[in-house]
Amino acid sequence: MPKWNRQYRASDSHNSYDKVSYVFSSQPGHASQPCLSTPGITCPLAHGASTSDHAVQNAIDPRISRSKKRILEAAADILTRHGAQSATIERIASHAGVARTTVYRHWESRGQLLMDAFEMLTTPAPEPETEDLRAGLITVLEELGWALTNSKRARMLPALIDAAERDTEVAELQARHTQMRREPMRKVIESAIARGELPRELDLEIALDQLSGPLFYRRLVTHRPITTEFLVKLADSAIAGWKKRN
Repeated sequence: MPKWNRQYRASDSHNSYDKVSYVFSSQPGHASQPCLSTPGITCPLAHGASTSDHAVQNAIDPRISRSKKRILEAAADILTRHGAQSATIERIASHAGVARTTVYRHWESRGQLLMDAFEMLTTPAPEPETEDLRAGLITVLEELGWALTNSKRARMLPALIDAAERDTEVAELQARHTQMRREPMRKVIESAIARGELPRELDLEIALDQLSGPLFYRRLVTHRPITTEFLVKLADSAIAGWKKRN
């Protein structure tokens, strides 16, 4: 029987989760066809058709695009309002007004769907256009502070963390997302090391944790405000500590 196989591919944007291709596996003797490079496109091959019978089409089927958008919005709404435990495939499908089979046509697992719903609300983290270490760190910290408190995905964050504790796939996807979101901060520090502004033996992973950890702690544990004054002091304190190692 023919079936869809979901494959991840590398993305040239910050988000590598929502760039997928679907491969249509036809009857034995027929090659699999890559049917799309972006979500929401149906395969043009008919059941049992061979690769020589049809050209691969790249047009997006608007009906499928709309159904996928409804599913993602439903998943995001349930996660935000009711938490990860309530975000089942059945409830998401019902909320979106689609069949469960429609959900599974786009996502092989609940974990992939939940992570894509979170990614839908994510905007690219800007890279500071400055070679000044202090200014660059303050810029990326301000962006992270906004993302954790005022962005659309901020309300989903606690539910996603809860889901990651219970679902290893969500945990893996969340870790990948976190690494990508740390890249602008990493580049600021790496540039300062290359300029000789910071010691080469500085542990980058620890440095990134020192900067981002306090923001997550305030957001999720103490619920204290993440102010510009706090971010400036955090950046100054970190830089002073790193430079003492010279």
